[in-house]
Amino acid sequence: MNDLVQRELGRIGAALTQSDPVPVPRYDELYAAQQALKWTLDPDTYKAPFDLLVPVNDTPEDLKGCPAETDHSGSLDISGHRAASR
Repeated sequence: MNDLVQRELGRIGAALTQSDPVPVPRYDELYAAQQALKWTLDPDTYKAPFDLLVPVNDTPEDLKGCPAETDHSGSLDISGHRAASR
């Protein structure tokens, strides 16, 4: 199963990092899918899909140990998302 997830992460990452100057269609959906797949592989590092998509009144305690908001490995700085390498 991890091979399937890794393969899909590769496809999504390639789409998000295309060098074409035209904006990536459906970037937000692709980004959300990427983060959800990363969470399945490493739930201690990435925020759960629900928590990423449905913001609640996060307190500093809620955010402890959830660096998904700052680690967008494999994505570009598009639509306000920051890129970072892992």
